[in-house]
Amino acid sequence: MPCAVDWESEKRFSTKRQRVDRLQESRPFGDGKKYTVKEYQAMADDFFAKWLAAKHAPKASPEGAPPPPPLSGAALYAALEEDYWDAVDRGAEAVEVEYGNDVDVHEFWSGFPKPDGDKADLSVAKLEGVPYGSDAYYARTGWNLNNIASWPGSVLRHFTVSVPGVTSPWLYLGMLFSTFSWHNEDNYLSSINYHHVGGPKQWYGVPGEKASAFENVVRRFYKQRLQEVPDLLHHMNTQFSPSKLAAHGVPVYKLVQEPGTFVVTFPQAFHSGFSYGFNCGEAVNFAMPHWIEHAKLANERYRRIGRLAVLGHDRLIFTLARYVDELDADACVMLRDELKRLVREDVVSRARLYADGVRDISSVVAPPKNNTDVIDAAACDYDDKRVCAVCRHTCFLSAVACNCSQTTVCCLRHVNYLCKCPPANKYLIEWESKDQLDAIVDKVNERLGDPGTAGQGQVSPDASPKPPPAA
Repeated sequence: MPCAVDWESEKRFSTKRQRVDRLQESRPFGDGKKYTVKEYQAMADDFFAKWLAAKHAPKASPEGAPPPPPLSGAALYAALEEDYWDAVDRGAEAVEVEYGNDVDVHEFWSGFPKPDGDKADLSVAKLEGVPYGSDAYYARTGWNLNNIASWPGSVLRHFTVSVPGVTSPWLYLGMLFSTFSWHNEDNYLSSINYHHVGGPKQWYGVPGEKASAFENVVRRFYKQRLQEVPDLLHHMNTQFSPSKLAAHGVPVYKLVQEPGTFVVTFPQAFHSGFSYGFNCGEAVNFAMPHWIEHAKLANERYRRIGRLAVLGHDRLIFTLARYVDELDADACVMLRDELKRLVREDVVSRARLYADGVRDISSVVAPPKNNTDVIDAAACDYDDKRVCAVCRHTCFLSAVACNCSQTTVCCLRHVNYLCKCPPANKYLIEWESKDQLDAIVDKVNERLGDPGTAGQGQVSPDASPKPPPAA
């Protein structure tokens, strides 16, 4: 597919400065210059040419012998890969590059043609009769990364608000040695990366099932730094050699991504890499219903380290319950189990807090009911205002607040950390009653052909004592 980036545009995008020889130090990247695409390519090509001339120019041959050919293809990539890890691991000389990462396709360009019409109308059926390879095909296909989040079967299709990099792509403009450091995706989503044009990318990957082993190695080498920054790997500025991982029993796989190819990463899989020259790629997250199991793990992990999730876990789970008819049986079981877990924790916690003296104000003040038709800008703005002050979890079903603050709330797990006020000063806000929560679980059970089991594992009304509301 011809790349749709406007190469003649006068718009300038921002870059990040990367000291390749200091990538092991896990320090934030500095701001680089701003470039047009042509200016960035000229700078990148000049850097590439100078590096080859200095490091890999053909050596003089004996008199009369023809000069050896310059390195190319796999031999060139192997030599540059060795140069890269020499710089990262040993830092023998200062090497600085600039990376045009996270370029917003709405503000700048996409390498794919922008789709016309309603994204909710996307489907394979709409491609019938559209000639493969035509502009209309590329604009409407699900392989267009502008469309994948809205494609049938996508969990993220219920978002009507754009979440850059997650539901809408980011463009990446790279140069020799520009680096995407070790990370796995937000909320343990999958990702898909398309290489439009330019020099290849070198990728390294660790399977999601080995994520814990990977993190153990990171803790071994970055113990002090992790005390300062618990979510270090989410900052995407820490790079270290695959040989360190392999030496500690962590399997690492690698591939070279050429133009015209996709790379897919699966939930929880760590990955990193760098570019072999000027290039242009594009990437976005995606999720199918079976991602629910990974979403739960990510949600609990983020709460432990106090990291704000990019996607509100509870809202997405309850939105999926509204569209349960779109899910297959296996996904329904996952959804049902996660719903029951969330509901049970919330209802049990409410009962405990009311018994401890936290006030029930549900009969006095009724907050606006959660809308799970779509996840739009209004919903996301509202969620931003009810984030737990302790663990950064979005308080979707209920929250606790105190008279001592008009803005601070916490989730039901962390009431004792909210403030030093006595329980009688605190009050619990319920966005969904227990009966409403039971009805949602009932709907999923009915989809599974198992009506009447929604209350299993939940708390009976008698177990949820509520004192009369305090004045």
